[in-house]
Amino acid sequence: MGETRLLASNYTVGVRPHEGNFSGQWRFSLGSEFGFMALTDQDRTLSGEWRIPSIGGHGAIDGCRDGEAFVANLVRSPLTRWHVDAAWKVGLSDLLIVGNAKLLVASDTGWVAKGAELAFFFCLAMSTFVSVFQL
Repeated sequence: MGETRLLASNYTVGVRPHEGNFSGQWRFSLGSEFGFMALTDQDRTLSGEWRIPSIGGHGAIDGCRDGEAFVANLVRSPLTRWHVDAAWKVGLSDLLIVGNAKLLVASDTGWVAKGAELAFFFCLAMSTFVSVFQL
C-alpha cells in the first residue's frame, strides 16, 4: 500500500486552505509519485486541477466535502480516474484528510477498480509551506 500526503501553500493562489475552505495549492504524493493540485472549494463543492509530472498524469478534480467526509475524483481522462474516499479532521496543528484512493477504469458495465487501493493521507500544517505549482 502507498501513502499519499498533501501539503498546501498560500503564495500563488492567495488563500491558504483551512477547515472552513480547502481552496488553495496542494502538493501530494500518490504512492511513490509526487504531484500538485490547485483546489477550489465553493460551498463545499470541490473543483480544480491536478498534475503528477513524473507519470504525465493530469486532469480535473470533481468532488465534495461536508463536516467529516472528503470525496473526490481526480479525472485523468473520460475513461480513467482516481476516486478518493476520505474523512478529514483538524489536529492540534494541522488539517488531516485520511482515507483510500483507487484507480477506476470505464467498462461496458460501469466503473471498475484496477489495481490495489492506496492509503490516502493529506496533512496541511498550520505553518506556511512554500511550493511551486504551474498547470
